[in-house]
Amino acid sequence: MRSLPWRLSVALISLTTVPLRAAEPTGEQFFEQKIRPVLVKECYSCHSAESKKAKGGLRLDTKEGLLKGGTGGPALVPGKLNESILIKALRHDEIEMPPKGKLSDEVIADFERWVRMGAPDPRGGDISTTRPTIDVEAGRTFWSFQPPKHHPVPKNADAAWARGDIDRFILAALETKGLKPARDADRVTLIRRATIALTGLPPTPREIDDFANDSADDAFEKVVGRLLASPHFGERWGRHWLDVARYADSNGKDENLTFHEAFRYRDYVIDAFNADKPYDKFVREQIAGDLLPAETQAKRDEQLTATGFLVIGPKVLADRDTLKRKMDVVDEQVDTIGKAFMGLTLGCARCHDHKFDPVPTADYYGIAGILASTRTLDGFKLGNPIVSGWAVRPLGADGEAKLVAMKEHQKKGTALAEQIRKLKAELKGHEDKATMRVPGKLLGITVDDKEATLVGTWKASTFSRPYVGDGYLHDDKGGKGEKSATFTPKLLKAGDYEVLISYTAAMGRSTKTPVTIKSADGDKTVLVNQEIAPKIDGLFHSLGKFRFAAGGDGSVSISNKDTEGYVIVDAVRFVPAGVLEKDPDMLAMGVPAEVKQKIADAQAKLKDLEAEDKTLKSQAPSAPSMVLAPRDDDKPGDLRINIRGNPHTLGAAAPRGFLTVIPATARPSIASKESGRRELAEWLTRLDHPLTSRVMVNRVWHHLLGEGLVRSVDNFGTQG
Repeated sequence: MRSLPWRLSVALISLTTVPLRAAEPTGEQFFEQKIRPVLVKECYSCHSAESKKAKGGLRLDTKEGLLKGGTGGPALVPGKLNESILIKALRHDEIEMPPKGKLSDEVIADFERWVRMGAPDPRGGDISTTRPTIDVEAGRTFWSFQPPKHHPVPKNADAAWARGDIDRFILAALETKGLKPARDADRVTLIRRATIALTGLPPTPREIDDFANDSADDAFEKVVGRLLASPHFGERWGRHWLDVARYADSNGKDENLTFHEAFRYRDYVIDAFNADKPYDKFVREQIAGDLLPAETQAKRDEQLTATGFLVIGPKVLADRDTLKRKMDVVDEQVDTIGKAFMGLTLGCARCHDHKFDPVPTADYYGIAGILASTRTLDGFKLGNPIVSGWAVRPLGADGEAKLVAMKEHQKKGTALAEQIRKLKAELKGHEDKATMRVPGKLLGITVDDKEATLVGTWKASTFSRPYVGDGYLHDDKGGKGEKSATFTPKLLKAGDYEVLISYTAAMGRSTKTPVTIKSADGDKTVLVNQEIAPKIDGLFHSLGKFRFAAGGDGSVSISNKDTEGYVIVDAVRFVPAGVLEKDPDMLAMGVPAEVKQKIADAQAKLKDLEAEDKTLKSQAPSAPSMVLAPRDDDKPGDLRINIRGNPHTLGAAAPRGFLTVIPATARPSIASKESGRRELAEWLTRLDHPLTSRVMVNRVWHHLLGEGLVRSVDNFGTQG
């Protein structure tokens, strides 16, 4: 395991005789991922060997039980949805199962797809079979759990054909079947296959010509060497690993948030392939790079970046059940580590002992405890404490210091922003009061709409500002010609008065509002365009000067006769003639002095705070570069088995550890104050580990030849 096995491509590429293709998930894999977990969770309590008596005689915990069915006949007919009682029951079509409530449309669609696939079901046993216990010792006899063995190179009848030991093994197998190897590919085909396989790009015409005309014995080796030295090699083969590592630039689950720092992990993988990083280091760095010694800061940053492997991948971020959310993330990590490095479907052991492979549930929770002692989720997103964030860490020797400084600066900025927000709200409150003119503070005699004599139904409002008193009225654009408001002042002495009406202007207001002034000189009607803003204090419009007798003989009436749009009625002021000419500002008034002072004080303080905020922003420290990277939890510890995968229903303790099917000689002890990731990385890369190297070599073979020696590249178990 000392170097990355992609260098086997030199020997393997000459054997390429089939086009590249991706492996399709098998029906059995679909059953294990989508169907069995639902049956276990929703059906086994009533229809399995674990239930006291299978209801309706139906057993769903074996393949035979499904096909035989119960009193109602076969539960399903492979390939035929409409003849499958199970599908009808899930759809709640005449039969309703589960009885406690219909399952989601997504789950039902999975079952329909499964039946259309022919209902593949790897479960054996008959309906009387009880669940067997796992025999780990017997499991160790399975080939993939056995250490690799050295096999002597066979001798071939055709000694001239083979160019290397791999060729000799292949030729020996062909000869036992009486077969002969296919003819060698021509040079154009060979360089095209090699170039596409190693870089993902076709060769240039010149590269083809150079190879076709090179008669040297090592011509092909030189081509392969050039391709391996190309930066495109890392891009091509890094992509293969990124698929295994479930790389994406966003989360992709319930909250499809962007992993802004994911590109650094992507670049790490590409660089690792181009630098021919030893595979054991490649594995250790992705599991526990932050816990490994580093000679330089650059190496420390590289190893930290590698641990993004644990953070990327689809994760439910908005589950209100925080314990379940954490364990779902752990499960995703356990499942990925199992498939990526060992070719084992460890996720199948979350709810029960693995049905096919020697992986007890306790082993699953031994590894899960390591990852549960690792902080992957951290903080929250979208300003919503229900939506979890994920772990990021700073790069560089001063990264932590920069991060502390940046957070302290952000803290100050947040506090200052909150001060500004509160002051603006306070200022708005004062300004709102300033827009509500107090009738008693206005010069002259003011009659508010509350004191007016109303005809018809008027609607009260405070929507537009400013206004006099507590609000104003409008006719709601209805009952035209049926509504009026009459304002009658009680004048202490006779004389000439400036008459002003107040309204807030806006589009859609009446442009010909009839206002009738009844004075000592008779009646006069003036049309007011209420779309035009009043000129006095932005609120008052002068109707002119009129002579009034003392007392209450005079009045001003506002009507909605012959109008279109809203007619506004607020207040009418009667100001002794001549005041406007002497001092126009005297007509504004209406704002208490204490309110004006509060506005002035708030505006001055706001100006100072905004200047302080501007200065603070100009002094913002530089932000460190961040990477997706977990860290050990402050309180690492073991888990207890989650009964049926439910973190709220706990069983026996499961000390952190590794797979018992792998010999005990490869099981390092876990330090009590560490998560165990470092020990997990060490265990995975032990020379006597039977799976890690095999799985990667098989991936290389798969991508070069189109099909692995083990065709199920992610499953080296008994169902692989």
